[in-house]
Amino acid sequence: NFPKETVDELKKWFEEHIMHPYPDDSDKELLAEKTGLTTAQQVSYWFVNARKRIW
Repeated sequence: NFPKETVDELKKWFEEHIMHPYPDDSDKELLAEKTGLTTAQQVSYWFVNARKRIW
């Protein structure tokens, strides 16, 4: 589980890109920096799970 602020930031990106919620490598790096996650891999996993949950 990630902190609420982290999840809010990731959800915001997801909702803004709902038609194609697949961040590229630069988006993942930026989201990792903005959210304080240690790697873009954590961002990738969050999006995999979010697409399963939300779609």
